[in-house]
Amino acid sequence: MSDYRFMSQASTVEDLRKYAVRGDDGNLYPPEFYPNEINQAPRAKAAFISLVRNRELDDMKASMRDVEDRFNRKFGYPWVFLNDKPFTEEFKQGVKKMTRSPVYFGLVPKEHWSYPDWIDQDKAAKKRKQMEEKQIIYGGSESYRHMCRYQSGFFWRHPLTYELGLEYYWRVEPGIRIYCDIDYDPFVFMQLNNKAYGFTMSLHEYPLTIPTLWDQTKMFVKSHPEYLAKDNALRFIVDNSNTVEMSIYNMCHFWSNFEIGDLRFWRGKQYLDYFNYLDKAGGFFYERWGDAPVHSIAASLFLNRSQIHHFEDIGYRHIPWAHCPANRAKYHDTGKCLCDPSEHDVALLRAISVFRPVGEHRHFHMVSILHALDGASETQQADEASASLWMRLNNYYDLRGLDELEEGSDDEEEPVWLRNYEQHTQFLRDHEKARTRVLHGIDEEEFALHPMYLYEPIIVPRRAEEAESDGAQTQVVPPSQEDEVAETNAEDADSESEKEERAPRSAQRRTVRKRGHTEEDTTPDLPKDESSQSSARATKRRRGSKVDDDVLDTPTRSITTRRQQKQLDDDEKKRETEDGSDTAADGASASASRSTRTTPARGARSASRSPSARDAERAIAAHLDSRITAMARREHGGADSPVRKRPRFREWDAHDSLEEAYQDPLSMDTRLSFWDYQHFMRRHGLPHGRGMSPTPEEWSALYQQYKTDFQRQSLWSFFLRHQSDEWFKEKYAIQAPYVEARRQRRRAGRMGHKAAWLRELESGALDKVCWDLQESGSSAPMYTVTNRLGNEEHFDTDQLSLAPDPERQLLVRVWPADRPRSELEDHLRTYAGFQYVAMLEPIVQRRWNRAGIAVFEPGTDMRDAIRQLDGHAFGDFVLHLALLDRPSSSRIRIAPVSTNTLARLSHDLAFSRQMIEKLEEEDRTTLFADECLIGGDAWAWLDVHACERIEARCAAMQGINTMQERAKKQLDLHIDLLRRVYHTDYYLCLQCDFPEELERRSACHVRRQPVDGAVDGTHEDEYWTSYLDAKLRLWLTPAEALPDHGGIDRDALEERLTRDWICELEPGKVRCCVRTGQGSDECGKLFKAHGFVRKHIRRRHLDLLEERGGDTYAFAAYFNSYLCDPMRWAPSWRKDETSEPRPAREAPSRAANRTPPRRGYRDLDGAQPDTMDLSY
Repeated sequence: MSDYRFMSQASTVEDLRKYAVRGDDGNLYPPEFYPNEINQAPRAKAAFISLVRNRELDDMKASMRDVEDRFNRKFGYPWVFLNDKPFTEEFKQGVKKMTRSPVYFGLVPKEHWSYPDWIDQDKAAKKRKQMEEKQIIYGGSESYRHMCRYQSGFFWRHPLTYELGLEYYWRVEPGIRIYCDIDYDPFVFMQLNNKAYGFTMSLHEYPLTIPTLWDQTKMFVKSHPEYLAKDNALRFIVDNSNTVEMSIYNMCHFWSNFEIGDLRFWRGKQYLDYFNYLDKAGGFFYERWGDAPVHSIAASLFLNRSQIHHFEDIGYRHIPWAHCPANRAKYHDTGKCLCDPSEHDVALLRAISVFRPVGEHRHFHMVSILHALDGASETQQADEASASLWMRLNNYYDLRGLDELEEGSDDEEEPVWLRNYEQHTQFLRDHEKARTRVLHGIDEEEFALHPMYLYEPIIVPRRAEEAESDGAQTQVVPPSQEDEVAETNAEDADSESEKEERAPRSAQRRTVRKRGHTEEDTTPDLPKDESSQSSARATKRRRGSKVDDDVLDTPTRSITTRRQQKQLDDDEKKRETEDGSDTAADGASASASRSTRTTPARGARSASRSPSARDAERAIAAHLDSRITAMARREHGGADSPVRKRPRFREWDAHDSLEEAYQDPLSMDTRLSFWDYQHFMRRHGLPHGRGMSPTPEEWSALYQQYKTDFQRQSLWSFFLRHQSDEWFKEKYAIQAPYVEARRQRRRAGRMGHKAAWLRELESGALDKVCWDLQESGSSAPMYTVTNRLGNEEHFDTDQLSLAPDPERQLLVRVWPADRPRSELEDHLRTYAGFQYVAMLEPIVQRRWNRAGIAVFEPGTDMRDAIRQLDGHAFGDFVLHLALLDRPSSSRIRIAPVSTNTLARLSHDLAFSRQMIEKLEEEDRTTLFADECLIGGDAWAWLDVHACERIEARCAAMQGINTMQERAKKQLDLHIDLLRRVYHTDYYLCLQCDFPEELERRSACHVRRQPVDGAVDGTHEDEYWTSYLDAKLRLWLTPAEALPDHGGIDRDALEERLTRDWICELEPGKVRCCVRTGQGSDECGKLFKAHGFVRKHIRRRHLDLLEERGGDTYAFAAYFNSYLCDPMRWAPSWRKDETSEPRPAREAPSRAANRTPPRRGYRDLDGAQPDTMDLSY
């Protein structure tokens, strides 16, 4: 309050002079104050949440302006913006300028905005097409369905909602208006009155969008009757029954674009189970279930009526509907609200909000809207309202069928719906109760609208007319007498063509008179010169048989090209052998017909080489091999070199010259060294041609690009070979069952570990933890390691012996790579006491089969478990178990000496903190989210920030005198926490699900100590640390690091694939140029922007898009998931002859398994298979 002392201390204007500020213009300005800063009232844990796209910036700013002016400038609640695409800097800066409150931006997780694996996408596409043909609003929209599903089941799971500790939210959409000042805090109102859901408007849903939603709801309630609230609001959504089982949904729902709600309700077990049940039913994609009816049904069934609140005092508008408080004396005469409830447009919107003129009862709704206008409007004449009503509805709904309905009768006749209105006016006048509900749109009971059975006399005649009509048009357009006669005559037609010839003249008349809806289906008239140019371009595209290189600039393009080229070369050589034509001319011709990499001149030279030249080249190759071997032997003291010889080019012995033996270095089995790469490129006149020599900097850049491309193609080939293997899908598949299985495994592996570790930390048991390695000064190698309790342990070798636990563990000798892990878990679960099974890494030499360790509860009889579980058959495979009574081994991993410098210790400390914070957030928001809602014992450790506890403990320790000692102690505790709680090796960036996995992959990872305190950094040290940092960045920020690791940007790929299918005729007019059928006809559909065309191609021409994009397009998300693992399995740099044969379809020649060269420090290669003793 010190900044606002003038408010209490100044009693006159002159008293303000001492608080005034002199401006740049020399004038005195009274002190400024911001209402939020002087409002000292307690706030709720709440925020505004908006799911918005970058292109909606202007509309979002308008919404924020209203919300800030009417409410938030007085209370200062934060804003949270969510998007399925990263927000642009323009959007971020634009919304930040609209508020003084904190602003947060979140990215919707991909798994929340994609198809679950149980959804048949072909079926979903067909359903969208059918709904679009019926002109159901958003019936053909795919993104709208993802939005509805996200708003129904995921927005409240976003990590930001947990990071901010939110309990309440206010949903704000772009382009809304707030008409009234809000001088109290709605969030605090909700909290004080135990409200869980608040709304402003209730509407009817389109029946054709949710035909099975209520049936699914009834089945769920039947299986979970305990979830129903005792005093629920069932009568709001049901008119004909007091029970769910015998009821019919009346289509009423709260309009959910305005919601003030309690996030704890959505996170509760009732709603979670309800949403998961609906999600499995598939109605979000096979139909068009909206979040509004889902939220409304859930709130009406699972909440008490007293927990639902109508914010009648908040004037609100979201096109096309609006709400305006009706109490003039309280809200309008006092200047609180800007809207006028008697103004005709507002009255019309209020009437529409109650009686939507669509769906099964649209004709009854039309009559109801007209009577509501008659009763609400004081100045507007009823006939004038009737005359303009359909034009307004067309503007509000943007439905093509409304225009056709308006034009359904002859010009000289009044519309059919108007005749019905006049015909049934007397009925409504004679029934006071019906008239009351029509005029006011409410029932005597709270949250219940008019019962439909009162209006059966009105509805029955129109239902009869609809039953007699057929076709998609009659779902919106009432048939005229002329239509009925034509349909009767058409019933005797023998074929569909005859029916088309007998189409009614009125339908033809409506087709001619349609207004403003033909832009997408017709080709615009172009000037003659433009039309001819467009035709020429289209002809050129049709003639082109090869896609541009930049269109398919993907890891698979060069593979296919080389495979096809190799086949052509083989066919050419075969023909030459059969014909016996081994002349120089034939050689030049064959060389000229190959890839553009071999020029005709080079082919001619190769054909004219003499045998002596060929012998000289072979001698040079042998000399190079001997030089490399000699250098390697000198480096290793004359012993046999572990460095392999320079790889020979396989075609040298099969061809007559190096030019004919040319092979793309990316297609070789082995990655070339820098020297070999230079030699190879120079021998073939690349990259700048013969006679030109690149600079050393250019050579380095070329080699780095070659290594990147080689690694990317190797990873892609490895992915294609194994993407269908069960062990691979278990680790990286993006389908919901695999994601959920990974979540459950991590939850089981972490349960109870953090609480135990915190107790050890507080007790001082970890004060002596140290991850330094001390080597003895004797000639014999000795490894001294300090354990967690501060005791030193000495080892003669770097192999550690891991003690078995025969009282709790069984060894799964072999588990096949082609069988899902769930089968093994289900079988082991049949024995009481089973907890989990830790699967070890696949073994290449055993055809990617795995071993496993089954863990049981203490006190379980392991021998009896073997007798009952061993020998079970899974198809052709028989399970074999053994008692884990022998030790296994794992080697000590050693980080280089540079990791013991102060700079590196501080660097690693910062990264380890980020890792722990991310893992703790995963615990709270994903793995143990249900525990967060319940609270209790679990919350005692879930809510603890371990990094803060570590800092506090280190501050209390004695004997830490230097910054390096303090940084090292904190880092050692962070590393110990990662290993014991999250089963993560920091220096490997290796994360496991269970401690048994981590023990056998990395039982101990220590830092090498500097000799005599001197740190001599080497090139290997720099490589090691840079490699570790790259893995850490990939683990912490995968979206930013993926491009550097060969990740696929699916949006950019889609843009390249569709580039030559999009023709821009003029600004704002773009056409789809996909060729349809066997002829030269093009799709020709018109759009306003390139993005809409790409969306159309993805929906309507998906088969062509997938054919062009191939596996790269289909597996983009799956491949990126694989790349996000820093310790992913990857092909080695040399072909592994002991592994299984590669399928021809999925195994390009350049993607063989290769083994990396050894380096000065062990563990530099990181992902090398571990040494284990599993010989039982």
